[in-house]
Amino acid sequence: PDILRQEEIRALEKLLDRLVFLGDYDSKSEQLLEDLRDIFQRRDRVLVFTQYTDTLDYLRERLVKVYGRAVACYSGRGGEMWNGREWVSATKEQVKNAFREGEVRLLLATDAASEGLNLQTCGVLINYDMPWNPMRVEQRIGRIDRIGQIHDEVWIYHYFYQDTIEEKVYRRLGERIGFFQQVVGPLQPILMRVEDVIQRLAVLPPKEQEVALQRALAELEQEAPTLSLNLDEWVEPTRVKTEEATPPWTPEILEAWVREEPNLRGALRPLDPETSRYELRLPDGQHGQVTFRPQEFEAHPNTVALLAYGHPWWEIWLDTLESTLHYTALGTLRSRLLILRSQEKPPLSVWYVRTAETEIQRVLTLDHLRQVVQEWANLLPWNDDAVTIAEKDFRRLLQEHKSRWIKNKTQLVDLWRRSLLARGQYLWQYCGVLVWMQIHQQPLFRAKFPYNQMGQTIRSWGEPFEHLWQVLSAEKADTSFDIETIQKIAQNAKKGHLENFSQSSVSLGRRIQRWLDEWKQFQNWKTKEKVAQVIPSMEKFWI
Repeated sequence: PDILRQEEIRALEKLLDRLVFLGDYDSKSEQLLEDLRDIFQRRDRVLVFTQYTDTLDYLRERLVKVYGRAVACYSGRGGEMWNGREWVSATKEQVKNAFREGEVRLLLATDAASEGLNLQTCGVLINYDMPWNPMRVEQRIGRIDRIGQIHDEVWIYHYFYQDTIEEKVYRRLGERIGFFQQVVGPLQPILMRVEDVIQRLAVLPPKEQEVALQRALAELEQEAPTLSLNLDEWVEPTRVKTEEATPPWTPEILEAWVREEPNLRGALRPLDPETSRYELRLPDGQHGQVTFRPQEFEAHPNTVALLAYGHPWWEIWLDTLESTLHYTALGTLRSRLLILRSQEKPPLSVWYVRTAETEIQRVLTLDHLRQVVQEWANLLPWNDDAVTIAEKDFRRLLQEHKSRWIKNKTQLVDLWRRSLLARGQYLWQYCGVLVWMQIHQQPLFRAKFPYNQMGQTIRSWGEPFEHLWQVLSAEKADTSFDIETIQKIAQNAKKGHLENFSQSSVSLGRRIQRWLDEWKQFQNWKTKEKVAQVIPSMEKFWI
């Protein structure tokens, strides 16, 4: 231990001597200043990510001298903005809104901003520090490369010090990234291991790093090469014909009617006509600020909820709105509006009005319903003949609706089955790699091994390998092996991996068992959700 401490002290002293020799010149920050001057001639906003808050603080002191109030920060401390004399605290919404409006043109951030801070108005991102985990780089890019981005192209800059291990690893990955994308599609399985690779290489002597880097890259490549799952190759494309239809309502139309008819607001209380914010108080005691407008929500995501499908308050509020429609605003329409409804799967509800002696109309949109309310005096009361016509129309619609539902559900079941079988075939092929690894340890046996009996060898391993074969065979999935590809993959594996067949087979066995559990879950779901015969049923009531 004493010897190690002495070595560490000498190494640190050498580093300090080199830092003193460098002086005050910082090539990295100088490069940033140069890039910013060029970027701001073509784009109006830039997002800069640093790894550490100390680096952020260092940069902001340099940049504020050039850009003044146009600089803001966001880190684990929260938001900070320059008021001309000092840095003052600001909320995430204040920082984001100032950046969106152009008051702030340069936003410095740590990875605290890589979650929950959406900046679609920014078209340039600079990674001043590159994290060792590439997935965090993707999270950063996701702050600007998202739906709503106003630029056709986003510009991404990555900064490295030359000849560092980070630069070498990322550069080599960049050279081979096209190969990775072509083979495995999403890169997550490979990229998640890069951080460990960099950590291992960083502590090696420079002379050993290159050899170790080549070995690590080869290991990453063989993780999931030509056998990796590509659903595009396994699943036949399903062509779904879509029909354009006028939406029954939009948030803008619903909000306009709520504003026009105070009785329809129910649990909503307008706060500010200019900002479209409301105070929502639900019967169960929940309350908070809501809006119908996505742009309002984007401006205040921490204090305002978007009242739309997916939010738990949405269905509760719709129930209160429906009650209000039935008993308050549409009270004058009693015996004028007929509602036919089926509660079985898939549910269907259709509203009808009678406009002439032998003519009925469906109320298809919220605008139409508003028109019905305004012209209720011209509508005719319902009689038995008119109700019979409406019921006949409803049964036809229900039949069509359920037929489409059955077709879509059948396609979903088939797609789920195909994707599961594709993954099962991938696991079965990888079992073949393990067989090759096993015989590789027995050179004398290798030449005589009957490769046409690989399936029997795998089944002899017992569970869960035997069960996997049974499922694939029962589903008539291809269980043959591509020996040439299997050998190529196994030969690319590093020797240490080949020598640990037992550990590899246990790991693969766990993956197969997880797949079998998922297959069982699919079978149970398919049985439970078995499509029933189309038996139209309905209930009717008048408003």
